[in-house]
Order: sequence, then C-alpha cells, then structure tokens
Amino acid sequence: MENYLNNIEARLSRLWPIQEQPDVWFSRQSGSTLTAGTVLATTPVRQLIERGGKRWRPLIMCLTSKALGAGDDDALFFTPLVELLHNASLVVDDIEDAAELRRGQPAIHKIYGLDNSINSANLAYFAPTILIDELAQSNPNLALTIYKRYSLAMRCVHLGQALDINWHNAHSYWPSRQEYEEMCLLKTGALAGLAAEIGYLMAKDNLNEAINYGKIWAKIGLAFQIIDDVKNITEEGIEGKEFGDDIVEGKKSLPVILYATDTKEREQLARLFVQAKSSNRAESILAIKEASALLSGAAHQAKEYGLQLLNEGIEALRLLPNHEARHSLIAILKKWANL
Repeated sequence: MENYLNNIEARLSRLWPIQEQPDVWFSRQSGSTLTAGTVLATTPVRQLIERGGKRWRPLIMCLTSKALGAGDDDALFFTPLVELLHNASLVVDDIEDAAELRRGQPAIHKIYGLDNSINSANLAYFAPTILIDELAQSNPNLALTIYKRYSLAMRCVHLGQALDINWHNAHSYWPSRQEYEEMCLLKTGALAGLAAEIGYLMAKDNLNEAINYGKIWAKIGLAFQIIDDVKNITEEGIEGKEFGDDIVEGKKSLPVILYATDTKEREQLARLFVQAKSSNRAESILAIKEASALLSGAAHQAKEYGLQLLNEGIEALRLLPNHEARHSLIAILKKWANL
C-alpha cells in the first residue's frame, strides 16, 4: 500500500509542479518565457496537496485495476485526474463556505486570496486532461470514453454543490432524506465513482460493467459523506476542521434532516444556525454546542446508516476477483469504518 501511495505522490508532483507549469499544458515550445512568474497558478492547490490527505480515490483506481489483472502503472497514470479535481474542489468549497481551516491549517484562500485560489483551483480542473490527450495517441476510443466520464463527473460534482449551497442559504427549505442522498451521490459519490470506473476501464474494455462498478463506489462515497457530516457536529470532530462549522454554515446534513421533522424543530435549529454565525465567539460556541446536543440522537442514527452503506459496499466488492488488491480495498473500508 505504501508503494502505491508513494507512486501517487510522484505522479501528482510531476503533473502539478510548484515551480512552473509544463509547456505541454498550453502546447508551447519548451523554454517559453511565459512560464516565468506563473508559479502562483499552481502554488495554492499544490500547498493543499502537500498537507496530505487519504488519497483514497486514486487508491481505488490503482487497486481496482490491479485486482482485474492490469499492470501496476496502467491506472497510476490517471490518478492525478481524480486527486487534483478533489483538491481543487476543496479550495473552492472552503471559499463558498467561508471556512477558516482545512487539514489543520488556514484555508487556502486565507493565504493566497480569493482570486489566486479560485484561478488555481479552476486550472486544476482542466490541466489533468492532458493525460487523456496523451492516451488518445495510442487508444483514442478509451480516451474518448474517459473524457466523457470525466466531463460527466465534473457536471455532477458542481450540481451537487449547487444543491448543498442552496439548501443552507434557504433557511425555510428543508430537503427530504432522498434529496439529501441524491445530492451526496452527485457531490461526493460522482468522483469516487469516476475513480472506480477509470480503474476498471484500464483493465477491462467494458463500459457497462465499469459504470455498474462505479455505482458501488458512489454509494461508498455517500457513506463517507454521511459519516463526515456526523463527525462534524459531534465530539468526534473531523481532523483539521473546526468542530461544528456545518452548524455555522447552516448545512442540512442527514442528522439535521432526521431530527427536524416538524415546524417547531426546524424553527429551533434555524434559530441556532443564525446564532452560530454570530461574530460574538462565545454566543456562536454556545449555539453550536446546543445544536450538537439536540442532534446527538439523530447523529447516531445517521452514523449507523453510513456504516450500513459501508458494509454493503464491502460485500459488493467481494464480486471482484480473489486478488490481494481486492483484499486491500476491503481492508481500507474496514479500517475507516472501524469494523
């Protein structure tokens, strides 16, 4: 596993350097003077990458491909496609949520400003497509398929984020549990599904099978989102993020939806959401703690559901060939679920 992670980091560094941008991104001749002074295009996202992360999406890709009989380097080639997209989306997400921290340090826009951070994140959405261009030289059909799946995932991620933003801005609107799950499948599940699909396609030329396999990981992504939402509003907390910032944001997470089933409960939470945004830190903390206490029962229920989805994902992965890579995928899920 350690070898995969080291190789993933090496691929990220090669495609997304901090010193200057590869000329190939822009179809320019090597040594162009335009590369000078453009370091800030990559630096914001690069710093977030260097803070670490689980890298579970590229691991899905590599281990899936390996379990299906592909070589070690086949899927590794495409790992920046999903990991750069993920990190770029975090930079933008923190701007939209006015977040203060990410991975235990100031949010990227707090260091580099809104303009540089947005631009770096947007570039990180598109720069990795150079990998698809390279594949097209030897396998144009597979390259076109991956490009279509990547484009679809991009649309899904942004639509899911739009729904999430709309719900926490509209205090009077309360999404249903089904709506919440559909939003998470778009916002979080789509990228997990993309990683799984690409890993599958690098080993087997069967798009329908790859899409069905991607759906397994999209649901696992939903499970991770639910569990993260629970941690954010409970004493567990999320490492590197401020406790209760989802309450400050007014996020309609699954624990909130499960708890607020009538008008009185919704009005009570809406009041606490507003109070949590107070510039008075003591007042804000008081509101966060009160909301967390109210949501404790629903949070436990949501966590149990998230763990159920993870268990279902583990069982579904047993359909893969009996390979060491399959066992590694299952071990990763069990570790994160403490199963």
